[in-house]
Amino acid sequence: MPTNAEFAQQAWSFYVDQVTAEVTTQFEAHGVASILLKGPGFEALLYEAALSRFYRDTDLLVQVGDRARAEQLLVDSGFERIDRDEPGLGPAPKYARTFRRARDGAIVDLHWRLSGAAVAPKQVWSTLSGHLTTLEVGGRPVSVLDAAASAMLVALHSAHHGTGRPKTLTDVEHAVARLDRSTWEQARSLATELGASEPFAAGLRLTSAGDALADGLGLARPASAAMWLKTNPRTYGAWALDQVLQNDTASGRLVALGRVVCPSPAVMRTFFPLAARGRRGLMLAYLLRPARLVVHAGPALRDLARARLAARGSRRWT
Repeated sequence: MPTNAEFAQQAWSFYVDQVTAEVTTQFEAHGVASILLKGPGFEALLYEAALSRFYRDTDLLVQVGDRARAEQLLVDSGFERIDRDEPGLGPAPKYARTFRRARDGAIVDLHWRLSGAAVAPKQVWSTLSGHLTTLEVGGRPVSVLDAAASAMLVALHSAHHGTGRPKTLTDVEHAVARLDRSTWEQARSLATELGASEPFAAGLRLTSAGDALADGLGLARPASAAMWLKTNPRTYGAWALDQVLQNDTASGRLVALGRVVCPSPAVMRTFFPLAARGRRGLMLAYLLRPARLVVHAGPALRDLARARLAARGSRRWT
């Protein structure tokens, strides 16, 4: 018997499926093709019926040329964009936008590329659209990734969240156990085609079974400080410093440093509870931020140095 919490999770996953069916139906009616990522696709491929994979939102990939139309269709359905762009923190481009519907709390992450993929969005769509299958979700057929593309995405998703999200590590463990060598070789080729070889390997190596598989596939260990920081426990300051240093020009570094020292009000309210306590709380949070950065400077420099040493050691042996 499932616990009350598990029953609630199952009920919400079921509702997410209905939202997915609603949104994909609307997209299709207006000529917007989409691919459902993760969620029920991962559950059907990687999990036994008795081991449901719970999910809280709908992740849809659309062609970059359809992005504006898809966003407007979401707005027309009562969704509002809740994330905000934060330029200046490094060269990595945005890959998705998050929309939430107030009346029911439904969330849709609208992707036009994949986190970790270095190629242009058009190539992401072109490559993945050749690796699709169909799954019934919410009572209608929906395009999802096939086994090889799903295996690749499992690893990229693991690299994106690092060790901070146990569910992504469980996905890796299930994928390694259930998918055969041929599927993983195809997944490796797809990662190479999308310019995602390093995060693909890094995501696999976050579990012991995945690490062994990565060795068997001949995958190199992560060779950049940025990837080490992304996939290993570290302070925010270390990641922020690395993002600043990745900028090629002095002006770019100054802009990025300014974003770290003085983030937008939206970022402050999201990550610092004091800033969410009205205007006075926000002002006080800004006043306290320089002191906070000084206090955390030591651990940040330590973590950044450790990441760079690890990356140099990796390059030496690969």
